[in-house]
Amino acid sequence: MKKLFIGLVIGMFGLMNSMHGISISIGGKVSFGETNEGLPSNEVEVQIFYGQVTRAATTQTDRNGQYRIDFEIPSVSNIMDSLEIAIRTFDFCTGTYQEERRAAAMERDVKIEVNFRICRTFDPPTVTVACNAIYYFDQLSFEAPYEVQFLDLSYSNLPIHSWLWDFGDGQSSEEPVPMHQYQEAGTYQVSLTITSDSCSSTYT
Repeated sequence: MKKLFIGLVIGMFGLMNSMHGISISIGGKVSFGETNEGLPSNEVEVQIFYGQVTRAATTQTDRNGQYRIDFEIPSVSNIMDSLEIAIRTFDFCTGTYQEERRAAAMERDVKIEVNFRICRTFDPPTVTVACNAIYYFDQLSFEAPYEVQFLDLSYSNLPIHSWLWDFGDGQSSEEPVPMHQYQEAGTYQVSLTITSDSCSSTYT
């Protein structure tokens, strides 16, 4: 009778453990270009595959380029002992997705860090000057205030040490990857001036 009782306790404990969910936390940073600055408001997609089930979620990076997605899934450790996770983000310089795939054990708490670097392989046209300013922008909102993300794509034979953005509405910024809000719809002439130890260049 005693052995049967112990066996039942062990069996009950195993059943209760399998009923607990699994917490999965996936996070990291999306950085940009040679400056390795965090890229804000960039979309990151996550998919989790276990058995015949797929869970998916999408988030955006914060102002520092950080992102995090949390999942709670039921434990299926009695069926399988691992799951697969796919994380991806779009690289607008190459027009393709960067994707990382990770396998994780079916443990109570799963934490995974995946970092991306956008425009890593940006190859500017060959020029004979020491540096050339150039930028990319992405309009994030289409109702006032109109939020626009600006990204420096400049190149220089020496490291760039200063940036000056003129947003065409009387506002400016010295950040390499600024976000700006326009209060009114319209056409704005934006210029970027970069400076290194060897040269200065302006792009409008």
